[in-house]
Amino acid sequence: MADLLRPLMSHWLLVAIATAICMVIAVIYLMIAPVRYAATAQMIVDTNRPQSSQPSGGLDNPLNAADIESQIAIIRSGSVAKAVVQSLDLTRDKDFSKPEFGLKSFVPSFVSSILSSNRTEDAEAAAERTLQLAIIKLQRSLDVRRIGISHAIDIEFRDASPTKAAQIANTVAETYRSSQIEARSQMMRNANAWLEDRLSVIRAEMLAAERAAQDFKAQSKNLNSSATLLELESNAQSQRRLYERFMEQHLETSQQLSFPSPEARIITFASPPLNKSEPKSLIVLALGALVGFACGASIAFYRDRTDRYS
Repeated sequence: MADLLRPLMSHWLLVAIATAICMVIAVIYLMIAPVRYAATAQMIVDTNRPQSSQPSGGLDNPLNAADIESQIAIIRSGSVAKAVVQSLDLTRDKDFSKPEFGLKSFVPSFVSSILSSNRTEDAEAAAERTLQLAIIKLQRSLDVRRIGISHAIDIEFRDASPTKAAQIANTVAETYRSSQIEARSQMMRNANAWLEDRLSVIRAEMLAAERAAQDFKAQSKNLNSSATLLELESNAQSQRRLYERFMEQHLETSQQLSFPSPEARIITFASPPLNKSEPKSLIVLALGALVGFACGASIAFYRDRTDRYS
């Protein structure tokens, strides 16, 4: 331990200077680094999965886990991002519509401008490119994650403006919820249309079976034909029960179509954060001090070894 401390004590000024330099660099970075705020909205997803009666031993149900991950993928999807961009008109926001400056983005645009200097760019293509750029930037700042093994989901968005971060996080949650309601309503409309077609067919078959039983009962006077009459009446009753069962399903889907229940609901709306999420000052300063001390200690050990063998 004394051998390790001796170089540090002998060259303590060098270690202090290196640490101070790295700390100054960290402070300068904190002053010039763009500040971003993270706003989080929370949703809970109803997977409509029946719970197993067998004990799970504390493990997560894989079907529920797959359902939650599927919903997370939908929230992150381009369709939801596009709807949010169009809803908030983010293509007019310079933070979302302005291309990022860099060599990789500058060279292709420069070459493209030379090749297309003699023609006017199509306005529709330019608008589509701006829309896609806004979608990419929105998805890049969006973080969707499951809370533990629950059905709750955090929708976090990071932006330089705390108000805009909260607004976009809430809009993403509301857009996803609306898309789920629309998808469920479309499914109910398709089911309702199919049931209506089946009801018309089953009703015709039911009426034909009842008419056949009534006609046979009115025309037949022979007691030996009672077995045939019972068979016709049994067929008519079966057709009526089938019709009533389909009618109940039709009424149920009609009610669900009139009052669609979403599979997800917002439990916490995002509010503008008071503190920045990045850069993290304490972590940056601690890292600067650690790197500075390591550099100073390395130089101190090198100087001590050089002085010893010189």
